[in-house]
Amino acid sequence: MSGYSIDTAPLVATLITTIVLYFKFVICSWKQDLAAKAAGLAPKENTSGFAKKNEETKFSQVGDKEKSDKERAQRWNRIVSNDLEQIPLALFIGWASIPAAHDPVAHTVFISAFGVLRILHTLSFVYELQPYRSYTWMLAIVCVLGMIINTFIGCAYL
Repeated sequence: MSGYSIDTAPLVATLITTIVLYFKFVICSWKQDLAAKAAGLAPKENTSGFAKKNEETKFSQVGDKEKSDKERAQRWNRIVSNDLEQIPLALFIGWASIPAAHDPVAHTVFISAFGVLRILHTLSFVYELQPYRSYTWMLAIVCVLGMIINTFIGCAYL
């Protein structure tokens, strides 16, 4: 058996971040679905079990409430799309880099900060908080780059 071992702190931090971001994604997807239904943008089969008989969809109505409902639905669509663009690859990098990470503490900090920043990004997106939305997005990218650099340095010592 070799003398190579893996520090458990990065493993636990990556696991907790993965679980938290999974539940964050489920909640965001649920909110996206509710917003689409409220705006009349959900497919008929998604609302048929919930709508009253003979209820028309709101696709052609563009009143003030429907307009804000559509804007809310579009906002949730963008939140979920952004999550799908960033989170899967970042978590892949997080998991793949555990065995080769040069500094386990750095990995733990980067993956934990990434999870917190993605939650803050969603909150700043929901509440329309610019420039904080951009800051959290960029800092989350920096965390992923930190994990990549930490891994490259670790690979040099393998």
